Amino acid sequence: MTDVSSYGSCTKNSECHGAETCVDAHCQANGASGGAGSGGKAGRGGTSGVGADAGRSSTGGGSGHGGSGGGSGMSQAGATVAQGGDAGRGGMSSGGRSAGGDSGDSGASGEGGAGEAAAGGTGGAGGRGVGGVSGSGAVGGGAGGGAGGSAGMTAGSAGSSGMAGTGGAGPIRIMPLGDGITAGTCMRAFLWSQLHDGAYPAFDFVGSRTSTDTCMPTAYDKNSEGHAGYRVSDLLSPTSLHTDAGGDPYTGSSADLAAWFEGRPADIVLMLFGSNDFLNTMSSAADVQNAYSAILAKLRSVNPHVTLLVGLLPPMSTAACNASCASRLSDLNAAMPGWVASVSTTDSRVRVVDLNTGFDTANTTDGVKPDDTGAQFLAGRWYSAIRAL
Repeated sequence: MTDVSSYGSCTKNSECHGAETCVDAHCQANGASGGAGSGGKAGRGGTSGVGADAGRSSTGGGSGHGGSGGGSGMSQAGATVAQGGDAGRGGMSSGGRSAGGDSGDSGASGEGGAGEAAAGGTGGAGGRGVGGVSGSGAVGGGAGGGAGGSAGMTAGSAGSSGMAGTGGAGPIRIMPLGDGITAGTCMRAFLWSQLHDGAYPAFDFVGSRTSTDTCMPTAYDKNSEGHAGYRVSDLLSPTSLHTDAGGDPYTGSSADLAAWFEGRPADIVLMLFGSNDFLNTMSSAADVQNAYSAILAKLRSVNPHVTLLVGLLPPMSTAACNASCASRLSDLNAAMPGWVASVSTTDSRVRVVDLNTGFDTANTTDGVKPDDTGAQFLAGRWYSAIRAL
């Protein structure tokens, strides 16, 4: 190849001698081979935005232009033509992810954002809706399906459905459970009034029995699981020990557990049980406590999240309850805090309610059952315990 001499810098041919040409900013003799122009660099594709709504991908960068080939020499081969730059790639977008809000009443369903791809880009993935988390007593949030990404080279996949929130619907179910103090006094009517007047959330008294009393207000919810004359320790017997001549269809056996509780799930149970065991039999405090354990196990089999409020037995008059009766009643009440601590769980709470301290046996009709004043006292203690949950 002929040697090329450079005579000076230039910007155009007119600045060089007649036999020279301005090449690469220098005057060079004609006949030299031209250098290949450099190919332009490819533009890079834009990055897609990320957020709750799918970002749109930016346009891919344009390809670089190849440099012009050098002029052909008189005796030399023409310069090699430069190659053009690679085309920029389209940006890829991602579908947004939206979450359903926590519900007070009901969780709103999240809606997935749709990814949109630039030309030549890959379709954005569909967003995934997340079902709202239900609040107490609320209906769970519905599932929100993510929308599929718009089609690019490859269509975006549809987002998965959100999980529905879990939560119970309807009023709080309260079951008054016990013997004649529950079944045959106005305690439940007074409690109903306090809950109603105290703006307690919607509630419903539940149970297999409906009383026909004349307690005020007459429109109060009369459902309960109160069984007059019942000895709670009979629930431990596989065979019937005691039936009721007044029409209450209990058997005085373990069969009553299913008859009372199955199909009647309760959220809160108010249990005041055991007076008849100490009045009419020689049942021990341990017998009554064991019956309480059987009741709790059955309640939890129906509703694993049940809350059990256990009332300490009120005192009874000495005329009705002799020394042995009073001693066993006292033993049961003393054992309750320890038993409650041993059986209460995070999912199913058990609490003691003191219905003994401050109760005056003068406020009874027969030394055992409370009159209206005594029933008001017991209702007030139940009310305070419920509000404290």
